Amino acid sequence: MPSVGAFVWLILAAAMWSRGDDERPAPADPASAQSAEAGDPDAEPAAAELPFEQRPYRVLVSFAVENRPEFGNAFAASLQETVEARLQVRFGQMWDVSIEQTRGWAPVASDVLSRRTDDELNAAYLPTDADKVFLTGIARRDGAYLAFAREWDRNSRSAGPTLSRTTYDRRLVGDLAADLIHDLFRPIALATSVDDAGVDLLIRAGEYLTPDPDSQPFREGDYLTTYFRYLNRQRELRQLQHVPWTFLRVEAVDRARLRCSVVSTFRRSPLGGARRRVELIGMRARPLFDHTALHMAPRGATNIPMAGYRVDVMDRMPTAEDAVEDRLSLTSDRRGVVRIPSFPDQPLRHLLVHSGKSVLARVPMIPGLEPEMTLNPPSDRARLRVEGALAMLEGDLIDTVARRAVLMARARRSADAGNWDEVNTFIAQIKALPDFNRFEDLITAIRTPAVETSRRLGDRVAAMRINRMCDDLQQVAEEHLDSQKIRDFEQEIAALRSAQ
Repeated sequence: MPSVGAFVWLILAAAMWSRGDDERPAPADPASAQSAEAGDPDAEPAAAELPFEQRPYRVLVSFAVENRPEFGNAFAASLQETVEARLQVRFGQMWDVSIEQTRGWAPVASDVLSRRTDDELNAAYLPTDADKVFLTGIARRDGAYLAFAREWDRNSRSAGPTLSRTTYDRRLVGDLAADLIHDLFRPIALATSVDDAGVDLLIRAGEYLTPDPDSQPFREGDYLTTYFRYLNRQRELRQLQHVPWTFLRVEAVDRARLRCSVVSTFRRSPLGGARRRVELIGMRARPLFDHTALHMAPRGATNIPMAGYRVDVMDRMPTAEDAVEDRLSLTSDRRGVVRIPSFPDQPLRHLLVHSGKSVLARVPMIPGLEPEMTLNPPSDRARLRVEGALAMLEGDLIDTVARRAVLMARARRSADAGNWDEVNTFIAQIKALPDFNRFEDLITAIRTPAVETSRRLGDRVAAMRINRMCDDLQQVAEEHLDSQKIRDFEQEIAALRSAQ
């Protein structure tokens, strides 16, 4: 019969086994497991064991401190301790943070960090296991302590903008750096389904609730930029494709799940359609700057600035019922730049770029998301040339119609007076005037090369506008230069001649 000690040992073993089951990680995501086995640099084995929504971010904070006596070892150690503590309080289990100090910058300056390209940062940090790298610098400028930082993201292979802040209190430098890192963090979400009504996504590490409620990755009303990740058969990244002028708006948050609507410049959503080995990723778009300098140049001629164009900035698109009178109207400068202020309460804006009465571009935009952006509307040069040529032709048409009316009136007066030699002279002058067929030929000569050029450049909108302008003038010419009016006038004169 087993002893009492054996029973106690069995009970303790069972308890330990039960506790081990509770702490065992959740089943691995099959796609992630395949990615890890294939050696994909985007998925390290330890992180790939967990599903996407339970996978913490591996975060590396890389500090560069200016070489000054006041920034000694004690300062660096205190800085690292403060930042690590602040980030742990804010993000908890969502982040797995490591901090290093580097001396790879010379000098330690925000413009040096801003000039580092995505390719340079990819080469430096793809070999590491970090999902996010925050390159952070500490320096002194004009008597103040300057902290600046920039985020690099493994999933998108991209770096965000550089952000800087200052303080005059040495004790607050660590808190300032932690605030910068918090504000620069761009959380991501993986789309699970796309339909006509919107997109469903899973939040990376979204199952972990942050100790600080303000540090939750997404909230209702947030916006996300989007990009596609094309994978090969080994689940390795083959290509990245960012979707321009398209945003997701968070409509509902349920722990690790998002429901989003789509806001895009395209008539049909560019996010739809199920494709194998393609991931649709959303990344939170948070405006950090007070304005964005939008550089405008026509498509296909980016060296020619679009100066003097009107840009309307609105919080909604105009409709037949709502003309949006409360719009902000701006004009691009001689370099084709227009500065659009940010709107923290409602960050998304709709832009209309005008050329005269024509609208060249309709795009959604979040001002302040980037310090500078570029917009390439369709070139309006062909339409403007056609518009100028048609304006001259319209002037000739008006002159022809007026001269014909005057000659007809004089011919009638001469007919009433019985002066038939003058009547014959006026009729000959009327017949010598350009008729509708002549104007139709001239319009065709203007229309054909312009439409062909626009279609060759892939600008269907410009081709459509050119056709519409030409059709309008041709209709006016046909109405006023109808040959039936000449025949009726000749019959009228013949009747007067017979009566006398």
